[in-house]
Amino acid sequence: MKRILLLLAFIAPSLCGAQTASERLERLAAEQTERLLDLFPVSEIFSRGAGPRQDRVELSLSDEHRERQRAFQRWVLKELEGIPRSELGPSEKLTHELLAWRAGTSLDWLSTPFY
Repeated sequence: MKRILLLLAFIAPSLCGAQTASERLERLAAEQTERLLDLFPVSEIFSRGAGPRQDRVELSLSDEHRERQRAFQRWVLKELEGIPRSELGPSEKLTHELLAWRAGTSLDWLSTPFY
C-alpha cells in the first residue's frame, strides 16, 4: 500500500501539469532515497528505524546486486540530465551536483571487479 501511495505521489503532479525543475529535483531526490533503501534494506533500520524492508537482507556484493546498483545509478544520472540546472536555486544546484557526484562515484566503484 505504501508503494502505491508513493507511486501516486510521483505520478499525480505530472498529471496535473508541468512540474518546475525544483519540483522534479525534489521528486527525484525522494524517489532516489526510496529506491536506494530497496537496494540496501538494512539501511532503513539505521536511517528510519524498523520499517517494511526490515525482514530483507541483500548480498550487496553479488554480481546480480552490483548490476542492479549500476542500473540504479545510471537511472539517477539519466533523470538528472532532464532537470535543467539553470532553473534551480543555489541549494538545489548543490543537491543536483551531489546526486550526480554520488551516482558517478558509485559507478566508478562498481566498475572495479570484486573478488
